[in-house]
Amino acid sequence: SLFIVSSLLRPVCRSLVDRPFSWLALETRAFLWCLLAGIMVGYVLELVAPFNPPFTWLGWLANSVRCTFNLFVWCSLYFSVKWWQRSIRERERLLRADAEVRDARLSALRYQLNPHFLFNSLNAVSTLVLEENPPAATRMLAQIGEFLRTILDAETVLETPLSDEIVFTEQYLAIEQTRLGPRLQVNKAISPETLDALVPSMLLQPLIENAVRHGIAPMLEGGTICIESNLHGTQLEIRVKNSGPVNSRR
Repeated sequence: SLFIVSSLLRPVCRSLVDRPFSWLALETRAFLWCLLAGIMVGYVLELVAPFNPPFTWLGWLANSVRCTFNLFVWCSLYFSVKWWQRSIRERERLLRADAEVRDARLSALRYQLNPHFLFNSLNAVSTLVLEENPPAATRMLAQIGEFLRTILDAETVLETPLSDEIVFTEQYLAIEQTRLGPRLQVNKAISPETLDALVPSMLLQPLIENAVRHGIAPMLEGGTICIESNLHGTQLEIRVKNSGPVNSRR
């Protein structure tokens, strides 16, 4: 009898759990349904149980209380499982949405290259051609193509080893050194134990581009870019410095 009634209560519980009730309101409504079902089941049990004495109101009351309690526990367990499943789905949805937002921001960063960098690089190629220096122009075009391929073809990840960031940054600096010539000098002091450290993707290139654009390019005599990394306990420190008016970035 309890099994049949619990099966009949399942659509009721499903309808209740799909509504925007608080836990107290949900349990209150479930208790009322369980009380109604428990009274009916208690009455049936008191009538048909073969080993029970003749029908008594006290026996009906005892059966009704016992059945109501069992059904209410079953409903509470059903609600708990459903709310747990809903919370897991909601958490997964939020995590997916957050990951999609971060991926979109990272993709936008990849595709929104600083136009000044591209214009300056292409103008430098044009200057090299006009100066009848085709080897340098060809080398710079190849460097630009490799740099763009690295950005656009790379898998979108939120974190990458520092060693990969250094390689990506060296591609960018190679283009700028071809464009600026001896005016741009680069010094690196990368601690070996920091190479495997995970850092946000495309962390260094915007900093270095800013240092070159505002710190080195405006100076006729040029300057030096210094890239340093050190490990202090569990903290990774990366410092980008230039000899121009822009101070170090940390």
